[in-house]
Amino acid sequence: MPRTVHLRISLYAALPALLPALVVLSTMAIAGLVPWTVPPSVALALAVQSLVTFIRLGRIPDTTAGASRRA
Repeated sequence: MPRTVHLRISLYAALPALLPALVVLSTMAIAGLVPWTVPPSVALALAVQSLVTFIRLGRIPDTTAGASRRA
C-alpha cells in the first residue's frame, strides 16, 4: 500500500474526533470552564494517535512471519 494511502487513513481516523473536540473545548475555554491549555493538548494527543496509526499500517502482520517459521 502506498504511503499516501497510509497517511490519508491515519488522518481520516483522527478527524472525526478532532474537529468536534476542538470546537467544544474552544468554546468551553472562552467561557472559562477549562484552561486554555486543554485544546492544544487534545490536538497533540490526536496527532500522536495519527502517527501511531500511520506506523502500524506499514507493519507486516505477525501471521505472515509465523507461517514461514512453521514451514
